[in-house]
Amino acid sequence: MPIIAELKAKSPGYGELRSTDFRLANKLVQAGACAISVLVEPVYFGGSLSLLREVAQNVDAPILFKDFVISKKQLVTADRCGADIVLLIAEVFERGLSCDSLEEMIESAHALNLEVLLETHDPKNVALANSTKAEYIGINNRNLVDLSLDPDHFFKLSKQYKKQSSPLRKAATPML
Repeated sequence: MPIIAELKAKSPGYGELRSTDFRLANKLVQAGACAISVLVEPVYFGGSLSLLREVAQNVDAPILFKDFVISKKQLVTADRCGADIVLLIAEVFERGLSCDSLEEMIESAHALNLEVLLETHDPKNVALANSTKAEYIGINNRNLVDLSLDPDHFFKLSKQYKKQSSPLRKAATPML
C-alpha cells in the first residue's frame, strides 16, 4: 500500500511532536514513502509555506500541500511553493465553508497541474468522492467535528470504497 508520510511539527491534541525539515522528508522517502505531506498551517500544526518550499526544492518525491483549503488562492499558493498534490476535504465543501464548490476547486487545481487528494471521514461522502475527478481518495480516521479518533475507521469505510470504486482511482490512502 502506498504511504504518504507527513511532516507535522505539532498537534492540537499532543503539542510539540518533533522538528521537521527536508532532511526528515528525505529519510522518509528513503524508507519507502511514495510522497511527502507538508502541513502548512502554523498555529496548530507548526507548519509553514517556507517548509513546503524547502521540501519541494530538496526532496525527490511528490509533495502534498496539506491545509484546510477553502480558497482558489490557496491552490495558487500551493503551486507557487512547489506542491504537486493538494488536499481537499469533502466535509469542508459539504458544510459550505468555501465560496467555491468541490468540483470547481478540483478543476482549478487541475488547471494548475496539481493532483487532488480528496479526503473524507463521513461514510456518506465516499460516494461523493468516487464521483469526482480527484486522483486520490483519503479516508481520515479522525472525525474533524469532535476530533475523536477511530483506528478501525479506514477498514470499515474501505469496504464501502471498494464497492463503489472506479478503475481510475490510484489508491485509497488511510489518513491518520
